[in-house]
Amino acid sequence: MQLPIIQAARPILGVFSLETFTVAVAQSVDFTDNGRRLSVVTSPQQWAYAVVFPLLSEIATDPSELIEIHVRVRVLDGKVGIGVLRPDESAFIDESFRGPHPKSTDVVLYVEGGQAIGRLVVRNAEQGELVSRIEIEEIRVLASERPEHLLRATTPSRLCTCNVHPAVRADFALLRRHGVSARTRRLLAAPHRRDEPAGGVRSLMRHV
Repeated sequence: MQLPIIQAARPILGVFSLETFTVAVAQSVDFTDNGRRLSVVTSPQQWAYAVVFPLLSEIATDPSELIEIHVRVRVLDGKVGIGVLRPDESAFIDESFRGPHPKSTDVVLYVEGGQAIGRLVVRNAEQGELVSRIEIEEIRVLASERPEHLLRATTPSRLCTCNVHPAVRADFALLRRHGVSARTRRLLAAPHRRDEPAGGVRSLMRHV
């Protein structure tokens, strides 16, 4: 079976900026390390927004692409949620949670190409009326080929094309960066059980 060629993700500039934000409810928000890091101490209220980054320009993408919002952070204390809102702010399109870690890590949020997005939010997810402390180093936006297009190129005809779901974002990230892994090949080769709904990443993942 011939594997697909995986295109490198392309950067989309000017969508969010670390220097452009609004303080919502936070004990302190300051730049440190000569302005290279935004240090945030949240409010003790769980789910309270700490800082919000406005959308500076619309994202022009093709529906065949997947948008990745990379937020490089280091959580010092507590637990934070980092998410991108719908334009009407009725819900998060995608959100990820992080606890303390000794090193900086990338939080990656996923949006389907062609879908409008709203503001980027950092909020306190810690329980017990405790504050969280986080350092934000960088915000990048990338566009890459949607994983289901890659899967379609390698999937036996008996399997349905699956949609992107956060439950398998790690596998999709490996697809884009390192090619189709042995685990993914096993997933694609697994038979589709009749008692499962057609298509869907979660049903396919149960075969692994």
